[in-house]
Amino acid sequence: MLLTRQFYVDTTKGIDWINVGHEVRQVVKEMKGENGWIVLIAPHPGAGFSLMEVMAATAVAPIRSALEGMRDSGLVRCLLPKSLVVPIEKKGLMIEPWQEIILIDYETSGRRREFRVQLFSESSPQEANEPA
Repeated sequence: MLLTRQFYVDTTKGIDWINVGHEVRQVVKEMKGENGWIVLIAPHPGAGFSLMEVMAATAVAPIRSALEGMRDSGLVRCLLPKSLVVPIEKKGLMIEPWQEIILIDYETSGRRREFRVQLFSESSPQEANEPA
């Protein structure tokens, strides 16, 4: 089964740190099988994904500042991939309980950002036995 969903978030002209775990889990609830994987994609330049510990705003500030310094050099593109793959087992994301999926937008335009979530899942036993 392949399922694709598009989501949009509003961004600012600074470095935006956006927890998209809720949207990802929403897509996982739609899957028919129990196992598979999620692919997150930022189709336009200026954003990437990371698995991060949930942090207080004061802990995020130094990371945001470091990324700000790398924005002009293009190094930030090397550190933040435009896509992220997360395995799913028994309808749960295979990440640590203290981790979240973060969309980091480093674009200076402050526009609405699109990201996509693609779910690939195995067929449930019932689906596999149904005639085509």
